[in-house]
Amino acid sequence: DGGIINTAAVTDTLNFQPGTGISVGKTSNPSTLSFPGETSQLTITFTNGTNAVSNMAVIDYFTDDGTAGGTLNGMVVAATPNATTTCPGGTVTAVSGGTQVALSGVSLAANQSCTVSVNISSIGSGGVTNIIPIGAITSDQGSTNSGQATTSLTVQSNLGLRM
Repeated sequence: DGGIINTAAVTDTLNFQPGTGISVGKTSNPSTLSFPGETSQLTITFTNGTNAVSNMAVIDYFTDDGTAGGTLNGMVVAATPNATTTCPGGTVTAVSGGTQVALSGVSLAANQSCTVSVNISSIGSGGVTNIIPIGAITSDQGSTNSGQATTSLTVQSNLGLRM
């Protein structure tokens, strides 16, 4: 047929390297409150892995194990939530007095980071631990978090006296 013909077999090995997942971390600042009802800022940081994701979402439940069915831990969204996000396309839902913060609709490029911040408080004194459990993050690509995120809030029972 007049074309070029390959006379030797061509072989190669294709190695699949799956992308890394989404990592999540969280802080509360200040981490110690003087009395119940005082405000702290909860900041949740998401760092995407090696593949872009779309429609990323998570709900941070204020329960002992971070799930919807867990026992409430005493943490609540503050009277003035001041909820913000730097997550592209993201919508934050945080209702005053509520026991969860939700993020939805996020599109993150590979290795991109973003944050969610919301004012929180506690209805009692003592220590409160807030968890985002492994696998809580969802996305259209199936990417999720392989590690949990934890922050603690200590609430003292100091009483103020005005004169």
